[in-house]
Amino acid sequence: MDPNNSSFVGIISGITFPNDVNTTSAGDLLGGKIFGNIDEGNNILQDIGTLPGAIGFTGVLPAGTYSI
Repeated sequence: MDPNNSSFVGIISGITFPNDVNTTSAGDLLGGKIFGNIDEGNNILQDIGTLPGAIGFTGVLPAGTYSI
Protein backbone atom coordinates (compact mmCIF):
# COMPACT_ATOMS: atom_id res chain seq x y z
CA MET A 1 0.00 0.00 0.00
CA ASP A 2 1.30 3.43 -0.92
CA PRO A 3 1.89 5.31 2.38
CA ASN A 4 1.33 8.59 0.55
CA ASN A 5 -2.15 7.52 -0.46
CA SER A 6 -3.53 5.91 2.69
CA SER A 7 -5.56 6.94 5.72
CA PHE A 8 -6.20 5.65 9.23
CA VAL A 9 -9.53 5.29 11.00
CA GLY A 10 -9.77 4.49 14.70
CA ILE A 11 -12.79 4.00 16.96
CA ILE A 12 -13.31 4.32 20.71
CA SER A 13 -16.29 4.22 23.06
CA GLY A 14 -17.63 7.58 24.19
CA ILE A 15 -18.51 11.01 22.88
CA THR A 16 -14.97 12.41 22.78
CA PHE A 17 -11.49 11.14 22.10
CA PRO A 18 -9.81 11.45 25.51
CA ASN A 19 -6.18 11.07 24.48
CA ASP A 20 -3.74 13.15 22.47
CA VAL A 21 -3.89 11.65 18.98
CA ASN A 22 -0.10 11.90 18.72
CA THR A 23 0.46 9.60 21.71
CA THR A 24 -2.47 7.22 21.33
CA SER A 25 -1.58 3.55 20.93
CA ALA A 26 -3.60 0.63 19.57
CA GLY A 27 -4.40 -0.42 23.16
CA ASP A 28 -6.43 2.78 23.61
CA LEU A 29 -8.75 1.90 20.71
CA LEU A 30 -11.59 -0.52 20.14
CA GLY A 31 -10.08 -0.92 16.71
CA GLY A 32 -8.67 0.78 13.67
CA LYS A 33 -7.39 0.27 10.16
CA ILE A 34 -5.00 1.80 7.68
CA PHE A 35 -6.80 1.85 4.36
CA GLY A 36 -6.18 3.08 0.86
CA ASN A 37 -6.85 2.48 -2.83
CA ILE A 38 -6.42 -1.27 -2.40
CA ASP A 39 -9.55 -1.26 -0.21
CA GLU A 40 -11.75 0.60 -2.70
CA GLY A 41 -15.04 -1.22 -3.14
CA ASN A 42 -14.49 -3.37 -0.03
CA ASN A 43 -16.32 -3.15 3.28
CA ILE A 44 -13.53 -2.40 5.78
CA LEU A 45 -15.83 -2.16 8.81
CA GLN A 46 -15.25 -5.79 9.83
CA ASP A 47 -11.47 -5.27 9.61
CA ILE A 48 -11.48 -2.31 12.03
CA GLY A 49 -12.07 -4.60 15.04
CA THR A 50 -8.98 -6.71 14.28
CA LEU A 51 -6.27 -4.05 14.74
CA PRO A 52 -3.36 -5.83 16.50
CA GLY A 53 -3.02 -4.62 20.09
CA ALA A 54 -6.44 -2.94 20.17
CA ILE A 55 -9.25 -3.89 22.54
CA GLY A 56 -10.95 -5.40 19.50
CA PHE A 57 -14.49 -6.36 18.57
CA THR A 58 -16.24 -8.75 16.24
CA GLY A 59 -19.45 -8.29 14.37
CA VAL A 60 -21.67 -5.29 14.91
CA LEU A 61 -20.93 -2.92 17.79
CA PRO A 62 -23.77 -2.70 20.29
CA ALA A 63 -25.88 0.42 20.65
CA GLY A 64 -23.93 3.22 22.24
CA THR A 65 -21.85 6.28 21.55
CA TYR A 66 -18.58 6.00 19.67
CA SER A 67 -15.96 8.43 18.40
CA ILE A 68 -13.99 7.98 15.21
